[in-house]
Amino acid sequence: MKHIRKSVIAMLLVFGVGFACMAQQNPVRERTAKIGKVSYDAYTLRTQNNPRQALAMIEEELATEIPPFDTEDPSKVDDSWRLYKNLTAMYDQAASCAYDGGFWEKAVDYYRKAGETIKEASEKSIVAFMPFKKRYEDVRTFIQATLDSNADAIKELNAKDEKDYTDADREAKQKLDKWQEDLDGVEKNIKYFDDFIANTEIDVKKYNPDPPHEDALLQGIAEEQERIDTYKGGAGNKAKYVEGIVANYATYLRGWEDSQKIHFVYRLMALSPDSKSAPIWLAMLQGNATEAELKRAIQASRAPARR
Repeated sequence: MKHIRKSVIAMLLVFGVGFACMAQQNPVRERTAKIGKVSYDAYTLRTQNNPRQALAMIEEELATEIPPFDTEDPSKVDDSWRLYKNLTAMYDQAASCAYDGGFWEKAVDYYRKAGETIKEASEKSIVAFMPFKKRYEDVRTFIQATLDSNADAIKELNAKDEKDYTDADREAKQKLDKWQEDLDGVEKNIKYFDDFIANTEIDVKKYNPDPPHEDALLQGIAEEQERIDTYKGGAGNKAKYVEGIVANYATYLRGWEDSQKIHFVYRLMALSPDSKSAPIWLAMLQGNATEAELKRAIQASRAPARR
C-alpha cells in the first residue's frame, strides 16, 4: 500500500507542478495576451469602418516572430495552444479586415492561414498530450486493480459501523480514502485531456467551415474579373472600370447600407490604386468630403491627359 501511495502521489505531483506553472508569467503567455489585444483593437477599428488601419495594425503584429509550439510538458503545451488559438483568431480577423478594406485576395490567404494554423496547433497538442494522458490512465488502472483485488476486505470494512473500528480498521480506512482521493485526482486530469481534445476539434471546425469562407470570395473575385473583362468602356481595364462605376455613384449603390457602400468603394480603390475619384467617394461616405468635391474629381478623371 505504501508503494502504491507513493507512486500515485509522485505522479500527481509531477503533473501538478507542471500545471501550476501556467499561473506564472512567461513570454508565451504575454505574447498570447498581446495578440488578443491587437485583435480586439483591430476589430474595434474595423467596426468603425477603418478596416485598412485595422489590417495594418494586425500585419505589424504578425511581422514579429511567433514563438514555436512547445511540447515539453503539459503546461507548455497548454500555453502554446492558447497562443496559436489566439493567432488563428488574429488571422481570421485579418481576413475580415482585408475583405472590408477591399483586399479580397489577401482575405483568401488569411482565411486559409487561420484554418491551417488551428489544424496544426490541434494536431501538435493532441500528439504531445497523449503520453501524459497514457500515464494517468496507467495510474488509474493500477489503483482500480488494487481496489478490485481488495474488494472483499473493503466490503467488510464498509459494512462495519465506525464506532466498532479497531486501530487496524481505522488505518485501513485512511488508506482506502487516500486511494479514492488519488483516483479522483487522476480521473479529473484524464477528463481535462479529453475535454481539451474535444474543444480543439470544435475550434478546428470553426475555422475550417464547409464550404470554406474563401470559396465564396474566390467566386466573387472571378465574377468581378469577368465584369472587368467585358466592360464596354474599356474591356480588361481596371482603372476605366472603376472610374465608370464612380461616375455613376448616385445610382450604383442605391439601397445599400452605408457600411456596404464603404466596403465596396474600398474594393474599387484596391482595383485601381491610382484612382483620384474613388478616395473622394470614400471620404464623402465617411463625411469627410462633399458631393461637389466628388463631382469635380469625376470630371477631372474624364479630362484627357496633357501632353
